[in-house]
Amino acid sequence: IVMIDHENNPDVLDYLLTGLKSDVPQVRDKVVQSLGNLPDTPAAKRALENIGLKDENPGIVHSSIQALGKAGDLNSLNKIAHYLEDNDFQMRAVAAVAVLNILSRETVKK
Repeated sequence: IVMIDHENNPDVLDYLLTGLKSDVPQVRDKVVQSLGNLPDTPAAKRALENIGLKDENPGIVHSSIQALGKAGDLNSLNKIAHYLEDNDFQMRAVAAVAVLNILSRETVKK
């Protein structure tokens, strides 16, 4: 997974999206990290928002928040914002960093 995550073609994306259905949390985590390396791929961002953030494993959610922050898409803020009030300190912290990353990228673009 690590080797293919820098390519931006439909076959790679399909392969990664299939990995999100794995029963093995470590596989899903690596897939989420790989999807985060495809910041200009709308399907990758949608998968992180609609699947990664809803994973039952908090570690996958944590990685999804990081990946969305790395992607830097302003549209992801509303999906991340409620984690700023999560009961878990680490989840709040990763959400805060993700929000800062997104906002700083938007500031640089302008």
